[in-house]
Amino acid sequence: MSKGWLSTRQAAKRLGVSEASVRRWSDRGLLPVQRVGKRLERRFKPEHVERFAAPARPGPPVASDPTRVTLGGQAVEPGTHLATLYDSDAAR
Repeated sequence: MSKGWLSTRQAAKRLGVSEASVRRWSDRGLLPVQRVGKRLERRFKPEHVERFAAPARPGPPVASDPTRVTLGGQAVEPGTHLATLYDSDAAR
């Protein structure tokens, strides 16, 4: 099975990141992984690694509104998924 598949170390090298990052992304389901052998070692398809490394396509432009925040290219309304912090009670 190792032929054509990448180890965690090889995937990390191709992505220019640590092995821990590759493991974390695969655990979160962001990077497809196949577990093999008695030790359930991770193996990655080269095309999945290349696709993961490709820059994401930009989303639609968001209006310039100081009350809007974007996370990962998605607009998020304050108070829905974010905590609003203030310097003082007067700022609220």
